[in-house]
Amino acid sequence: MSAPTYSACEVVFAVGSLSASSVSWIVYGHHGLIAATIVVVGLCLVGDLVEVLRWSGRSELPMDTSSLPQGPVLPVQWYIASLVIETAALLVQLICGWTILCGMLLVFLFGGCGVLLHLRYYSGRLQENARTMLPILAVLAIVLAMVLTAPAHGRGYRSFNAKNHL
Repeated sequence: MSAPTYSACEVVFAVGSLSASSVSWIVYGHHGLIAATIVVVGLCLVGDLVEVLRWSGRSELPMDTSSLPQGPVLPVQWYIASLVIETAALLVQLICGWTILCGMLLVFLFGGCGVLLHLRYYSGRLQENARTMLPILAVLAIVLAMVLTAPAHGRGYRSFNAKNHL
């Protein structure tokens, strides 16, 4: 049995985002978690945008030769759908202040689609594929912490004490 292998980039992303969100929650409370969620989802959004731009003029990328399971070659529509959902979630949180709806969109994308994609469609066995989920689980933990620490007053757990005009 070989030792578990993790990508250094995945570990740095997960540890960095979880550490930063923990510090921001301790210092600023729920508003700090909102900011941490925006930054982490923004980084994922930039990654999806890079993939869309990569698809605009390529035939095939070279395969990675590491021992980690390889992700599937996804169509550009996957990345566009991810961009739309991530952007909608950020706009719903930032403009409307609806933390629950933002959380539902992000949990669907990262907790549903992301987990299924990593476990089912990566090139390794289930155990090996589970090792690639560290960034997804980190984003999911930050989103769930944001939703669970939201103040329970107002429709949709509005944040930043905005008045509800509906």
